[in-house]
Amino acid sequence: MTLTRTLKAGLIVAAALALASPASAQWNQWAGPNRDFSCEANLSSNWPEEGPKKLWTADIGDGFSGVLCDGKTVYTQYREADDQHEVVIALDAATGKERWRYQIEAPLPEGATTNFGKGPNATPLIVGNRLFTIGFTAKLSCLDTATGKALWTKDLWKEFEGTFLNFGYAASPLAHGENVIILLGGENNAILSLKAKDGAVNWKSHSYLNSYSSPILIDVDGEEQMVAFMGTQIVGILPTDGTQVWSHPHENQWKTNICTPLWGKDHLLYFGSGSLGSEVLKLTRKDGKTEVEKVWESRRFQLGHTNVVRIGDTLYGTSGDGSVNFLVAVSVEDGSITWRERGYTKVNFVRAGDKLLMLDEDGVLMLGAPGEDGMEILARAKILEKVAWTIPTVVGNRVFVRDRKQIVALELPTSS
Repeated sequence: MTLTRTLKAGLIVAAALALASPASAQWNQWAGPNRDFSCEANLSSNWPEEGPKKLWTADIGDGFSGVLCDGKTVYTQYREADDQHEVVIALDAATGKERWRYQIEAPLPEGATTNFGKGPNATPLIVGNRLFTIGFTAKLSCLDTATGKALWTKDLWKEFEGTFLNFGYAASPLAHGENVIILLGGENNAILSLKAKDGAVNWKSHSYLNSYSSPILIDVDGEEQMVAFMGTQIVGILPTDGTQVWSHPHENQWKTNICTPLWGKDHLLYFGSGSLGSEVLKLTRKDGKTEVEKVWESRRFQLGHTNVVRIGDTLYGTSGDGSVNFLVAVSVEDGSITWRERGYTKVNFVRAGDKLLMLDEDGVLMLGAPGEDGMEILARAKILEKVAWTIPTVVGNRVFVRDRKQIVALELPTSS
């Protein structure tokens, strides 16, 4: 009896340790463990001549949804060829073998613009044993991660109305305690907090126009806030009840803010878009209120749908109008351009330790070392087909990348 109890206690402790494993062992949400496009990794600068080792390839359909990995299973979503359904799929992380799939009826809505793709844009979210997905048509599903069984679903545009987005719903859900926060737009429904267990509304508020950007959580002098980059402004919200604590205007000509904001421990908040360029705000709290100071703005650093990553006091991203793109290093403190380089298409970035893992839209994966005078490309390999607009997923030295047809699992060499 004592041995049994001891064994049970050991199993409980082991399970607790597994749940408390380092965040870098998983990629459970949009933009990685910390939702800032960064992870800890010890990658070697030397790749084999033929490129990194390919573990497996899986055929999928259209979409830009990111790939999640909980260590043993990878998850993503895509549109089927019939244009009537979307699929959430779970694959064995080691072999690519299908564990389960969940099909959603999702015909393309009237007025949808599909020249950039018809598939899901938002990246799923793992919370415990639940997987939350939102497709192109704003259908939200809560699935059991082990079986793919639907625990509850919601048709967000139908049930709550909200802002119809021509290029499809795109904001990735955000976990907060026992709730999941969704950006939707619309009259008094702009932001929803839903209970993860059953989808019941915890709170809903505001009447912002929705955008394609995903929200983040930040800490401002001890107060937890959620930052949402909406269609015409960026706002700070208390995630507990939806109270707005600050707002700052940012409206481009298309009202299509896409970039995910970046927050630093120095209280600097970066965000940007196309024609309006980039801005940095400094947020501080005084006498119970949040003060917002614009530190700088620059139209020389213009983003489309790619991301920006921060290392130290420098921001890295690709800037341009789509036809001409530059790889740019920008000071987060004053917006000055440290350097910019030609020869790149649109690139998405992940900070992996002290290096940058870079995937361009042509499907070329690169490992870069940023310096004071430019980017040193340490290794590169053609992995995917154009268009590859999905940010790489990094778990240890395994990397999962996708285009609109395939997922590829890679093993990158590590430093000794």
